[in-house]
Amino acid sequence: VYTFEVAGGTCTSSGQSVAVTVYPTPEMNITNAASEICSGEAADITLITPTENGLIRVTAVDYASVTPDGPGVSVGQTFTNGGQIQETLTNATNTIQTVSYTFEVEGNGCGPIGGFTTTVDVKPIPTMNITDANDSFCEGGSTDITLNTPTQGAIIRVTGVDYSGGDVTGGSISVGQTFSDGQKIIETLFTNSNNLETVTYTFEVDAGGCGPVGGFSESVTVYPTPEM
Repeated sequence: VYTFEVAGGTCTSSGQSVAVTVYPTPEMNITNAASEICSGEAADITLITPTENGLIRVTAVDYASVTPDGPGVSVGQTFTNGGQIQETLTNATNTIQTVSYTFEVEGNGCGPIGGFTTTVDVKPIPTMNITDANDSFCEGGSTDITLNTPTQGAIIRVTGVDYSGGDVTGGSISVGQTFSDGQKIIETLFTNSNNLETVTYTFEVDAGGCGPVGGFSESVTVYPTPEM
């Protein structure tokens, strides 16, 4: 506020004032409470502007190969102080996908000030498959099981192994043992009985904290050596 008066001789006018309003440069910050999530989980982004009358606007959004629930966030969409982005993100690929959101802020005719970006890494739900090249054989033969997972960074873990209640010997696979993509189970098996015996291996797969996803199993049949 500026106040003025004018004087001439012994005469002085009453004071007059002029006010000038100075608006602040708009500011914003981003709180990203879930910068890494598994497919099917939600983003949790809070947009903050301490600027009076501040308005935050989306200037770019890149979903990569991720699908949001609903219409998703769009360029030009606006948020006020405390606005949130909480949308479920689905990654149907086998690799980590990065979703990025970019913003600008303006207020009281000042700005916009841009270049504020945050990202969310969406990790895939792991999967696996099993190839059994020798699912039945005579004792003294060997298994030939290949474990595959297309999921980036995935680990396959044994959750159960049944050597036919102990009637099959020679196996060394144990619960908790881990495998990576393309590794094999090759072991020579024998039977103590005169019956066909079944060995069953059970697995789960996880990746980067997503999962584990279980229920994958494979069996082999071991034939006894015939006697007479």
